[in-house]
Amino acid sequence: AVLSIVLHRLELLDNDLLGVDLDDPPKIVLAVLVVFGAALILLVLSRPTIRLLEGYGSFNPLRLRLRVNARWINPVVDFRRLNRLEWIRIRLNRRARRGQTKLEESISKRKRPPALGQIQYRLASRFPGREDLVLPTAFGNTVRAFEDYSRVTYGFESIEGWNRLTLILPELASKGVQDKKSLVDFWCNIWIISLTALLAIGAHWAYCGCNDLPVLTGVLAAVTLLSPYGARMAAFEWGVAIKSCFDLYLHELAAKLGYELPGLGQEQRTFWQKFSQTFLHRKDYLLGRLDQYRKK
Repeated sequence: AVLSIVLHRLELLDNDLLGVDLDDPPKIVLAVLVVFGAALILLVLSRPTIRLLEGYGSFNPLRLRLRVNARWINPVVDFRRLNRLEWIRIRLNRRARRGQTKLEESISKRKRPPALGQIQYRLASRFPGREDLVLPTAFGNTVRAFEDYSRVTYGFESIEGWNRLTLILPELASKGVQDKKSLVDFWCNIWIISLTALLAIGAHWAYCGCNDLPVLTGVLAAVTLLSPYGARMAAFEWGVAIKSCFDLYLHELAAKLGYELPGLGQEQRTFWQKFSQTFLHRKDYLLGRLDQYRKK
């Protein structure tokens, strides 16, 4: 609406663009308020939209995908397949190190599993660490993958722990995470807008028996199908930023809380597991288990 007003003042557009008389101030104000209200609704619905696209909710229709026994539809089937390929590739690699290469040579190239690094990268970037955490959508599993990163790597519970970590992040790191998150919001908003418009056209078609906007319907259908892919790509970049924050600033969180991290990796993992249990379970005796890590 604002752009229309500017273009009209430059005499590049007619008065009746989009049905709004640009010489009528009350209608201009109403149009601006409608656009502002729509933007506010999208902002409020941003989190529910992301959760819907991830596959959360008992009545979410996307959860029907978990009942299909096909890996390109059901992520659980693909998760199991990748874990099986990882196990096969590890066995083949062990045999190769022993000089026993006849087994792999006997497998045709078509059925030969990919390299171990490729399998593990796909598992780490597209799936959480456990099968019971797998969601019905690729977008949801990409988000779950980086949410589960700190638990698998450091033993730190990321969902509740992230709220504590954000309080000590430098402005540059915090801004970088928000910038990546805004791209996810953008694609999710595009998806919900196109889906809503497509459903409205479908309802009109069912009621009137005709579709006056076939081209627009095709465009909206394409956007509805492709926008989840854009959201998944944006979520991957968002996850890279969040995982970097865990890698770089977890030790600062421990120092801020008055603890000194042990030197060995497994001991650090034990510390973060105990710390996570403290704020998850809210038991007073759990805090006492961290006394040995207090700064002296």
